[in-house]
Amino acid sequence: AYPNAVGGDWRPTGTNNDLEFTPLLLHDIEGRYSVQAAKVYAIGFSEGAGMSQRVGCDLATLFAGIGSVAHSIHQDVADTCNPALPISVVTFHGSADNYYNGGTSRTGVPVYSAQETAAFYAGKDNCPLPSQSEQFPDILTDGTSVMDTKEWWSNCAGGSTVTFYTIGNGAHAWPGDP
Repeated sequence: AYPNAVGGDWRPTGTNNDLEFTPLLLHDIEGRYSVQAAKVYAIGFSEGAGMSQRVGCDLATLFAGIGSVAHSIHQDVADTCNPALPISVVTFHGSADNYYNGGTSRTGVPVYSAQETAAFYAGKDNCPLPSQSEQFPDILTDGTSVMDTKEWWSNCAGGSTVTFYTIGNGAHAWPGDP
């Protein structure tokens, strides 16, 4: 299933919110199709990634893991994030994205850097330190050669893992998009 935010704005709280809708959607799909619960993931881009992060915090029992592309966790979400169990996380963030190094959201909320976001989830999953990392060459869609970085935490609680990819000189986009 590929839900979209109504009017492009995810609503994790309030009336008719998306966090209440998500389990209903999953249960409806499970009632119609053969679903392997161990293979259900939430992933999103930008504000959709923020929604997947909320899902990881609030609905961890329903998902095997979450993916976040071009979105760092906001302080208000981090302050209330208490997953019921460890959840695997993969994040992708371009180093040329305005929020790669953190900052302040449009609504004035502090935003973690991309690396702080990954480390936050590693802490939630009780991952042992230090993380591991490696660099590897990549070519952007415009032909520019760059170095990407993979940082990961393994042997985390419940068998979870946290993996963070930095796309060298990547913008606010899906990896591979211009």
